[in-house]
Amino acid sequence: MNARTMRRSCTWLVAVACVLPLSVLATPTDRIIVRVSEAMRPAVLAGGAPAPRADERVAAASAATGREVTWLRAMSGGADVLRLPEALPEEEVMAAAQALMTLPGVEYAVPDRRVFPMRQPNDPGFSDQWHLQPPPPAGEYFGINAPAAWDITTGDAVTVAVVDTGIRFTHEDLRGKILPGHDFVSEDVRVVDGQAQRFFFTANDGDARDPVAADPGDWVTGSEGVAWGCPSGSSTWHGTYMAGIIGAATDNGVGQAGVNWGAMILPVRALGKCGGYTSDVVDGIRWAAGLPVPDVPVNPHPARVINLSLGGRGICHSFWQSAINDATNAGTLVVTAAGNASPLGESLDLVSWTPATCGNTLTVAATDHNGNRAAFSNYGAAVDISAPGIGIRSTGNAGTTYPLGDVYGTVTGTSGASAQVAGAAALILSRNPGLSPGQVAAILTGNVTGFPGAGCGSQVGCGSGILNAGLAVAGTPDPDAGERPAGAVDFGAVSGADKGAVVTSGAVALSIPAGGLPVSVQGGEYSIGCDGGFTAQAGTVGDGDTICVRHVASAYPEHPAATLLAVGNYRAAFVSTTGPAVTRPDSLSDFRPQTGVNPEDMVTSEIIRVQGIDAPAPVQVSGDAPGRNSRYSLNCDSESAGFIAEAGYIAPGGSICVRHVAPEERGTEATTTLTIGGESVSFTTTTRRSSGGGGALAPWFLAVLLAYAGLLRSRRISRPPQASPARAP
Repeated sequence: MNARTMRRSCTWLVAVACVLPLSVLATPTDRIIVRVSEAMRPAVLAGGAPAPRADERVAAASAATGREVTWLRAMSGGADVLRLPEALPEEEVMAAAQALMTLPGVEYAVPDRRVFPMRQPNDPGFSDQWHLQPPPPAGEYFGINAPAAWDITTGDAVTVAVVDTGIRFTHEDLRGKILPGHDFVSEDVRVVDGQAQRFFFTANDGDARDPVAADPGDWVTGSEGVAWGCPSGSSTWHGTYMAGIIGAATDNGVGQAGVNWGAMILPVRALGKCGGYTSDVVDGIRWAAGLPVPDVPVNPHPARVINLSLGGRGICHSFWQSAINDATNAGTLVVTAAGNASPLGESLDLVSWTPATCGNTLTVAATDHNGNRAAFSNYGAAVDISAPGIGIRSTGNAGTTYPLGDVYGTVTGTSGASAQVAGAAALILSRNPGLSPGQVAAILTGNVTGFPGAGCGSQVGCGSGILNAGLAVAGTPDPDAGERPAGAVDFGAVSGADKGAVVTSGAVALSIPAGGLPVSVQGGEYSIGCDGGFTAQAGTVGDGDTICVRHVASAYPEHPAATLLAVGNYRAAFVSTTGPAVTRPDSLSDFRPQTGVNPEDMVTSEIIRVQGIDAPAPVQVSGDAPGRNSRYSLNCDSESAGFIAEAGYIAPGGSICVRHVAPEERGTEATTTLTIGGESVSFTTTTRRSSGGGGALAPWFLAVLLAYAGLLRSRRISRPPQASPARAP
């Protein structure tokens, strides 16, 4: 594209960005504005008589449109407002207006469309989310123009998978927005003294793969960083931040806004302490797309979008590419971050990053407030689009290690940029769920805000422009509006459900176009009429029908179960969340004290079983003397016991033991205290007072010998010597 064409394109994009907030929407309406020449006005509007009273039937208009049209009022400019018997989709109203145009003297007839202010959610943190605001000249900074998109659609229950560190399900701005996902973080294996030992270091939740994708924290201490070869730091809550950017509960008077108000987040936990294994991530990608993974139940809620705000240097090997290709072929768009490289980013033309440089991905670079490439963002021909990446406000947690209270913080990096693109992709699919991954990507990259200057652009590889959600959604082909019910289908959400209980939603009355719509369900059953007859089979729903859904609540505490209902091309969700977790165990059995141990020996306690918890409980260990190397093991009942000193978790039903080095002084006591979920128990050892060799006798042993010698002497004195028996001759 030459410079002149580029300037014209950018000018057009900015113009559309300015006009779009004021544009009318394809919202159903029951009114038509019509202007008739003064000479023909009495004939067209009143059959030759003077203009009728309000709400009086207009015979000519009714005959032309085939509907009962009434006159509502005259308006300025010589036009009149006619009313249809009911609100209809815009294309039907347009057809009626075109029919009116066939009448003599009609100068124009157009739908009286509804217009709205820019959609401003009532979340108190929205004003601080610069990345959602319109770009200049309507806005101060180069945001993604989300309000313009929300004027068209705020999003249906499109499933977006977040392959990341897991999510804090209990965050106030994510409740009811999380689907039951899966934890793909596998156990660690290290060889110590020639023996393979198994740990849950990366997983940090006391077990390996399981159906709970909650984020336990991914903090790394200094000693862990040295031992495992990764940077130390506090828990990041990275997956929770990405989830909030994509789909935080919006217009709820709490917290902040998400890009897609209706999107459902599928947590796929593949990262933990010191990142995660590629094999876990690749499995997570396939599972998220609804594809089979060995020894893992099939995902009942396949994602339409997968966000991969992860990666690192290295070429895109075939196992990466194969998983991404499989997901794409299954109908899932894979969005990935371009990567961060301090201080000036790296060219992906010179240095490979994975999965950013894989094919079939929508790769996202980061921009700053002024629309230029963020200094840290990678760039190159592999980048498809850019999005804001500095100070992106989202959902987080206050804990530096274990989770504490909900917070709202900011993230900086291409991760947050990628999440915004994933949210915008879900908005597009909300409007038109029939689009392929390639079509969604083309809409996003073809409807962008131009880069304001030389700080980014094709010459440095930042993609086609800056994400503009408003332009992208407006540029989405809108399928027949009659293929969805009128109005939202809101089943609400249930909190505090009993584990394993059957949970049923309330009934919702449907307004369906003539002919009915197909209905199907994922993750549960539905009932038409809500009379107790539930089914998981696809069916048809008609106008005026009531519908409700049900499912079995999760078997885990503070964990979601969900049913997704499809009515035509509309998606709705019903989510239940079980009650609070119990992480304080029953009273712990005391460790038996050990006495007479050799100085500086490694001493291990017996095994105790942890009862009474139903979620991973925090574990900490401490000793009362420096250098005692107090440690614990979650594998102490196996030959592959791995002992660690750092804080972690124990899973429900787990076993644990502790060990430490006995003191070097004889007769000295050492104690290791184990704390699990607030309950503590101690293990005490005492070294022996004698070496047991040829050294000096212990005082107590010498006293016993002297006493015994005295006893023998006294017995000899009290008994005079007796004559020996005579020997036989």
